[in-house]
Amino acid sequence: MGFFLPALTQEKLDIQREVVKEERRQRYDNVPYGTAFERLLHLAFDADYPYHWPTIGSMEDLGAASLDDIRNFFATWYRPDNCVLTLVGDFASAEAKDLVEKYFGDIPPGKSFPPFDHIRKETRSERRETHSSRVPLPRLYRLYHLPRMGDRDWVFNDLLSTVLTSDKASRLEKALVYDKKIATDVAAYVLPTEATGMMLVQATANEGVPVDDIEGAIDEEIERIVVHGITNDELTRAKNRAEVDHAHQLENYDTRADLIGMLTTFFEDPTMVRTWLEPYRAANVDDVVNATRRYLVPENRVTSVFMPEAA
Repeated sequence: MGFFLPALTQEKLDIQREVVKEERRQRYDNVPYGTAFERLLHLAFDADYPYHWPTIGSMEDLGAASLDDIRNFFATWYRPDNCVLTLVGDFASAEAKDLVEKYFGDIPPGKSFPPFDHIRKETRSERRETHSSRVPLPRLYRLYHLPRMGDRDWVFNDLLSTVLTSDKASRLEKALVYDKKIATDVAAYVLPTEATGMMLVQATANEGVPVDDIEGAIDEEIERIVVHGITNDELTRAKNRAEVDHAHQLENYDTRADLIGMLTTFFEDPTMVRTWLEPYRAANVDDVVNATRRYLVPENRVTSVFMPEAA
């Protein structure tokens, strides 16, 4: 943060540019379904919204970034008044504070931040696409819009995602993979995002199964929850899963530091690590069903279907 800009040269930038381009090839462009999340973001968010593109950027952006672009971006955002430093482990607080002051105290804060809007423009109808690609089987991707991470309805949808897909007894896995045998896999999960929330649902069709059958079966299970609800046992399993996941995050230094740092960045409150599970524990069946009814609807989603290229 304090010494990066004086050391940045065109040669170093060009080397790192190629490193990131290769990372993009390996993780996005040259693997089956690799661009799925990127395509969902393009569908879900308008071009002027920060979540319209993934952090890695496009090949065009990576190639076009100049040395001045990188310097200006770094000076704007990588600064102590926009930074959270998290210390986790066995240390003496007074000594740690002295070291932080020694290594970071002389770094000046930046100027004002450029204006940007966290408010997402509402969509009133589903956005869809079908994409032909070098993939072995058709796969359906959906993104449902949610409130930001930590909102009560985000928590209820997190519990819902576990009810939908977590084990052989979960709604979508049981129906699509084991009972009807129309999908090879299915997954649902929420993302820990600051400005606005997202739930992703994906399912890979078995060979010879139309994607329409996959979509129909998913919608049928969602409607079954809306009409008939979920059981207390399902909710208890989802809550237990949240408890276990949170415990795993706290049991080693790396993930504990990440969690505390994220909560401080998003909510300016590191003590939330102690109270994070409270809304999960307080949730009831009606909370999860109402969240399903409100958010898992066609007008609140985007859909991207990957189809194998014709031979």
